[in-house]
Amino acid sequence: MVLLDRLDGFTKNSVDCSVTVTESLAFADRDGLPAWVGLEIMAQSVAAWSGATALAEQRPIGVGFLLGTRKYRSHTDVFPLGSELKIHGQELLQDAGMSVFECTITLQGEVLAEAKLTAYLPDEEQLNKMIKGD
Repeated sequence: MVLLDRLDGFTKNSVDCSVTVTESLAFADRDGLPAWVGLEIMAQSVAAWSGATALAEQRPIGVGFLLGTRKYRSHTDVFPLGSELKIHGQELLQDAGMSVFECTITLQGEVLAEAKLTAYLPDEEQLNKMIKGD
């Protein structure tokens, strides 16, 4: 399931993405998109950053895992139909494949949701160990 419409830009430590809320979007209805879906939108933005960074550095795109979130706060119950949401993620910390991103979802400059996400991108050896259960 892909919720994002676009990867608008990325740097070594940040990402910007967009999504327009429509009734055809997964989880949306005639009222809009429930705000709890914002966590998945943020996670997909971080994943887009990871893939774009890998491609820019001519590395293969790896498998990543969302390990958790801290303080997901939404200032709305629903992201309204027709709204173009902007997602920004800023990497705060990176160590041994683990990253912490501070993310926001905004609508016309107003912050509608925010959180810190922890993600893990294992290298190929670590991933194979995880798959084998070692």
